[in-house]
Amino acid sequence: MSYFSSGIANINVTKEKALGNTAIWRALDVICTTFAGLPLEIFERQPNGDNNLAVEHPLYYILHDEPHPLYTSFDFRSALLLNLLNPANGGNSYAVIERGEDSQPLGMRILAPGTVEPLYYEANHRMYYKVTHEGVYDSDDIIHIKGLSENGLVGYEKRIIHKDALGNIIATSDHAKNYYKNGAFLSGVVENPIEAPDMGATGISWIQNQFDTKYGGVENAGKVPVLQNGSTFKPMQSNAKDAGLNESRNFNTEEAARIIGVPLHLLYALDKATFNNIEHLTIQFVKFGLSQICKRVEQEFNRKLLRFDERGRMFTRFNLDDLLRGDVESRTKYYDSGLKGGWLNINDCRRMENLNPAEGGNIHLVPLNMIELTKAKDFIPSKSADNQQKRDGDHQTDKNKLAEAA
Repeated sequence: MSYFSSGIANINVTKEKALGNTAIWRALDVICTTFAGLPLEIFERQPNGDNNLAVEHPLYYILHDEPHPLYTSFDFRSALLLNLLNPANGGNSYAVIERGEDSQPLGMRILAPGTVEPLYYEANHRMYYKVTHEGVYDSDDIIHIKGLSENGLVGYEKRIIHKDALGNIIATSDHAKNYYKNGAFLSGVVENPIEAPDMGATGISWIQNQFDTKYGGVENAGKVPVLQNGSTFKPMQSNAKDAGLNESRNFNTEEAARIIGVPLHLLYALDKATFNNIEHLTIQFVKFGLSQICKRVEQEFNRKLLRFDERGRMFTRFNLDDLLRGDVESRTKYYDSGLKGGWLNINDCRRMENLNPAEGGNIHLVPLNMIELTKAKDFIPSKSADNQQKRDGDHQTDKNKLAEAA
């Protein structure tokens, strides 16, 4: 068990207790696995403005499939984000870049939380990282993903910033456990008649032990005690609602969601969710939470993994399109608008739906019913021309009728 801070009411907050809370566990699991499942690719900017997927680049396999022989890209990114967001030891996440003789990255290895000490030297304005049992690394060889930071160098330690909130969550959980352990009610009193002899401390202790043994705990709930000498048992009735357990645990779920940055409906807390707002809440989670994390990781990868001559020309990117696509009806409207507006072609739409391109599908269509206002008169026939056309038509009709009569 790893002790790391003392929260509210002198509650010892440990990593195991923090992760043992179901809301914290679910929040970390959903955001880390969602992040790890995003396509991560490397692109090259072309002179004409196009971005081509650089599948032949040495970094492509490292980023997309296997950052290190120890784990897959999914496992690596999941651990990298967990070390950043975990309220037990988060705030900063580290990985060491293993390089070949030509300084080209060969892979990345996760560094466990608590084993890295960031060092800033004002003499050369550079960061160094002291790693337990490994030595000191230059900043260029350490991937450092920071959380909220006041100096841009090191993120706040969540175990310190959120110790009171975490202590309250753990205290509530412990209180609920003890509440049900003691038979789902607070307590009761045993009353003796006034004329009964004084039991003394020994007698009181004996009765207390008898009650705890025979009638305490969930397994003994509902049993009927048999008392002697005219004693009576008067329970103090209580339930989970009266004890405030439900409200406290719901509030703690909201606290966990706020600390980690996950909307409540992803924690299966659906009291305030509707079918109409869940999609929008998910999109907000991507736009204002997940996309910011992706940007931090992209920029750190770009400046640490790419060679100096590749920076600016090559770049890494997480693909968030699948999370932002919406339902079928919304996507259909989006594609229809793009095709009719001319800013999408058929293959653009097929590519976003993971379909192979169609022959001739790269042509952009332009609607013919939209022209410049100043040129509209050129396409509107004049009234006199319309009348002349009508007269010519009527005259031809009369000639046809005379011919038929003859």
